[in-house]
Amino acid sequence: MGDRHPVDFPNYVPDSWGPEDADALIARDGHAWINLPPEKK
Repeated sequence: MGDRHPVDFPNYVPDSWGPEDADALIARDGHAWINLPPEKK
């Protein structure tokens, strides 16, 4: 049972804002992420 992996896992590129599904998930409750400007390196 612990060896099963999700078939449709929302992977995303490192250093990105993540999957759009995350935005949709919290938008259902009227919330939104706060997008901060990228850090200067």
